[in-house]
Amino acid sequence: MGDNEDGLPESLLTSNVERDRLKTSGEAFIQDAACHELSSYEEVTLCNSLPPPRCRECKGGKKKENSAVFCRFYGFRKLAFVDEQLQSAGFCNPEDSKPSDLRLWLPANPGPTSPTEGSTPHNKLSLQSCEYILSRIGVRFCELVESEKEAMKLAESSVKPHWKRPISGVREMCDACETTLFNIHWVCHHCGFGVCTDCYKSRQSMSREEMEECDVDKRNPTRWLKCTRGKSHDTMSLIPTQIIPSSCLFDLHELSHQASSKLGLPVDGSCSVGGVRKPTLNTLLINKQLGDPKMEVHHPPTPPLPNMDKERFKMFNQDNLSPLDVLASVAAVRGVAGCNTSAGKVENTTESLCERSPAPQPPPTNKWLCNRQLLQLTDGSDHVNVESFQTQWGYGLPVVASGAEKKLTPELWKPSNISDEHGEEPTGNALVNCRLGSIITNAHIKDFWNGFECIANRMTDDKTGERMILKLKDWPTTDDFLDTMPHRFKDLMSALPLPEYTARDGQYNIAGYLPDFFVRPDLGPKMYIAYGWVTEKDWNQGTTNLHLDISDACNLMVYVGVPMDQPPGSLNTMLEIIKEGDVDEFQLERSKTSKPGALWHIFKASDTDKIRQLILKVKAEEGVEVPHDHDPIHDQQIYLDKTLRKRLKDEYGVSGYAIVQCEGDSVFIPAGAPHQVFNLHSCIKVAEDFVSPDHVDKCFKLTEEFRRLSSSHSNHEDKLQLKNIVYHAIKEVLTSIAWHEANNCQ
Repeated sequence: MGDNEDGLPESLLTSNVERDRLKTSGEAFIQDAACHELSSYEEVTLCNSLPPPRCRECKGGKKKENSAVFCRFYGFRKLAFVDEQLQSAGFCNPEDSKPSDLRLWLPANPGPTSPTEGSTPHNKLSLQSCEYILSRIGVRFCELVESEKEAMKLAESSVKPHWKRPISGVREMCDACETTLFNIHWVCHHCGFGVCTDCYKSRQSMSREEMEECDVDKRNPTRWLKCTRGKSHDTMSLIPTQIIPSSCLFDLHELSHQASSKLGLPVDGSCSVGGVRKPTLNTLLINKQLGDPKMEVHHPPTPPLPNMDKERFKMFNQDNLSPLDVLASVAAVRGVAGCNTSAGKVENTTESLCERSPAPQPPPTNKWLCNRQLLQLTDGSDHVNVESFQTQWGYGLPVVASGAEKKLTPELWKPSNISDEHGEEPTGNALVNCRLGSIITNAHIKDFWNGFECIANRMTDDKTGERMILKLKDWPTTDDFLDTMPHRFKDLMSALPLPEYTARDGQYNIAGYLPDFFVRPDLGPKMYIAYGWVTEKDWNQGTTNLHLDISDACNLMVYVGVPMDQPPGSLNTMLEIIKEGDVDEFQLERSKTSKPGALWHIFKASDTDKIRQLILKVKAEEGVEVPHDHDPIHDQQIYLDKTLRKRLKDEYGVSGYAIVQCEGDSVFIPAGAPHQVFNLHSCIKVAEDFVSPDHVDKCFKLTEEFRRLSSSHSNHEDKLQLKNIVYHAIKEVLTSIAWHEANNCQ
């Protein structure tokens, strides 16, 4: 059968032959059309006494765009003809999955041996990369599986979970907290309302009065919607449902433990493994599980992986070593997370640190910033810098990479050229007045660019008469940069440092392992373009206030614009601002010979709570109360000026890293690290987000923080889908290991 307008297979009900067969046999079949479409098919009559209820998306009866995709029961509910009338026949079970359903969730066929002996296909990871990724996210995957096992126990206390087949291009989300549904969740069989395990468990502990109070507040992140029948949902009325078919989750868990053992990574026995099947890493058996008829049952034994030089060395206290000490020491050290779920937490065990051959010092051209605490790579495209970067990055510290201006095409990033191409486009909600934090509407892109390098052409505030300091934020706001500016996208990607992390298909950007089947998170690139403050009197405000991001980011300064009509003495003013920004002498001297664009202050993720306490104290002193469903950092309403930074150091012992970003510099910001930006001159910055295996633990923590924010908060929705990313990154690692095994078999 052909596909309908949604790109999905047409319903069985459109076929006279299939429809007549189903009427005659009375067998149940999976709903493959939107609820509101069922009665529109020729010769299909809904049961008068028990018609299939419409889900909450189809209740209105009007056909929506991509209606089959939005329907809550598409591919989930079963239907059957009884006396030639169509009625509900329950829901799918995990056993209803087919080999084609399993392929999305299990390691793929590694394929034939590469024609070049000893080479690795471009889409396969090296064993060293497999080890690196698995050692950092394997423990998180174990935690994820253990939480799913607990959810499974909770679900099976009532009834065995049903199976909701995922639909390509649809992101299943909790209707209460808007977290992406990974696997186990609960669904209303009447309207399709669904909630995650956390929302389900918190609801169980509420009294009837607490539930009613919770549901009245539309801003409450745990509010539950009413059913289409007008009744309130309660936990007893929902059915447990899983998304991952059959026992794939537990099979992958078993395979990950086997892989860890083969790679010499520690596996804590307290982490339970296993499911219905007992898979092995051998890809022949994997293919057999997927129903490949060509695979033989008997196969030769799998040879061990090649020796990976893993001598253990003496335990030491890594907290006493700075990143510089590590790089200057005899060995480069990489921490390996041990899996320990018996105590309810995960510990990083120094016992499992691996010794490698002595690491070379960073190339002589590399520099150290912030009093020799932060690494500056002078050539971020040099692959020999990856290990130096990883050592610094593994400590959760920022890194600066320079030299991108030598690879960029200057003409593409000139403000006049960008304005010529996009000047007539409306700014939408992307144009911000930095003085007030307010959005400027009814403007066009050219209105912003006109004042980028000419102060006299800048828009003025109607109330104060002051010239605005404008920022074009997250632009393009919705469209993919690749589609909007393909030539600039190509130029940017060729210049971004450390493509192993920053490229969409970089081997250490685990977000890239999420299959196209899923709605991929929008990780950019996005442009952040703003005027500078050097010509202004107020230096206590920032271009971007203090905040933190759920993913890692690389922010590249592609252009620095100095206004042609700036007043005399602006250079001295700029140097004064930089000096007051707590910048070290090396960067201060560099600012005299380079084109400085922005002043950054980046803090360690571990200092976030102390910074939060300071901001709350300051707001209390000002008589401002922060609502319980908001956060003083996530709200992004404060800039830590020199006075506040001094208080932070004196009262909490916290100092940040002050970085001057010059043209061609890329600033790497770890996930969860609070940071703020002060534009010295007008700047065009482009940010590319990524998810590195090094900071997945922080991403999980932030996902939970964002989940508790108000439902109207811009950070509330879980757009990253971290659990899915980790699952499929593990799957891809195992696929690559299987390829290496198959290659060694030949």
